[in-house]
Amino acid sequence: MDEARRWHFGLGRENGLAFWGMVFLEGSFAAYMPIWTLFMEELGAPITLIGLLLGFGGVIRFFVLLPTASLAKRIGAKRLLIISRTVALVGISTAAFAQSWPWLIPAMIGIAAGSMAFPIVLSNVAANAGKDRVRAFAMVVTIGPSVAFLIAPLISSGLIAMFGLRSPFVVSALFSLISILIFTRIKSDHNPVEEGREAVAGESYRTALAVPQVRSVLLLKFLTIFILGLGAQLIPNYLRQVGGHSDDLIALLASLSAVGSMGFGFLLVRNKRFASSPMRGAGIAVAGVSIGYLLFLQPTVLPIIVVGFILRGGLFSSIALFSAALGDVTPDRNHHHIFTLSEILIVVGFTLAPIVAGLLFTIWPALPLVVAAGLSVPLIGYLLQAKLTPQGDSDVAPATSIS
Repeated sequence: MDEARRWHFGLGRENGLAFWGMVFLEGSFAAYMPIWTLFMEELGAPITLIGLLLGFGGVIRFFVLLPTASLAKRIGAKRLLIISRTVALVGISTAAFAQSWPWLIPAMIGIAAGSMAFPIVLSNVAANAGKDRVRAFAMVVTIGPSVAFLIAPLISSGLIAMFGLRSPFVVSALFSLISILIFTRIKSDHNPVEEGREAVAGESYRTALAVPQVRSVLLLKFLTIFILGLGAQLIPNYLRQVGGHSDDLIALLASLSAVGSMGFGFLLVRNKRFASSPMRGAGIAVAGVSIGYLLFLQPTVLPIIVVGFILRGGLFSSIALFSAALGDVTPDRNHHHIFTLSEILIVVGFTLAPIVAGLLFTIWPALPLVVAAGLSVPLIGYLLQAKLTPQGDSDVAPATSIS
């Protein structure tokens, strides 16, 4: 029995599969994300166009995510999960053979289609987590992906040194294929809490947003993603241009963000206080990231850069905490819609951030880091004092909000 439980770390079969599926799914991103903007630059895209390309990818993800909740109910969540990740695999493979930056447009469309997987997986995690949602989301959204973001860039760094910037996309395609195979093992095709009951009349994004706390958490999550995204997006280009570091070293250093995410994730799992106050934990994570951004202002001092990358890992930890908070304040029947909206806001935040960061970068390469750190200060103060009231599966939750 202990051996059977060990592979899913006490999460249960469904969330255990979600954990390992997310490890390889995020590994497919982690393999190329540290050098994504460098690869664009190598294919001939100037720095301002890179910001627009990243923004384009975000716009596509936005339109892809909009119908996710309705499609999941119509054709089945599991089927949609497999289809979306298969299309993403095609997109990643296309990027591997790109000869110039326009080739990346169809590749980004395919990769964006894979974004449908995230609200489906998160909804399933919330439905199968029971009362310990912070632990479940910390494992699936923070610790699992952190393992991927620690190992995959190390593999990519070695391959880049031997074969160049295309090689990470081959690793990415392999990891993506493994994640698809794992997700095919998931049994539940929709949330267990919805089994045996008919869909509620009028269930939609509007009804999902009827809870004031849900709107507040979504807004705070968006602000966090946008503000921290300003500093995060162009760090590789900043370290190459200002710090003079090589591409393989930058890819290696980027993996250290996973160390920070993993460390904070283990803290979430072991510290029960975060279960009752995920917003406070998010505030601490944002503070760590902001300090890391200020450390990057010394781009030639390698030990300081190492600490900066470790602290940057708090960005992913904050996302997990916001997801846990949404699971607490959202009625169970609205999970698909709310987690889809949550992913859409992540997309919008990460779409706008590189566009603004690209403009700031042209003024002064360090300006995106400075602006992100400055805007984080009031956000941190609000998150540290925010409190939530968990909601049950009611049609209309009490009209309480974050205080």
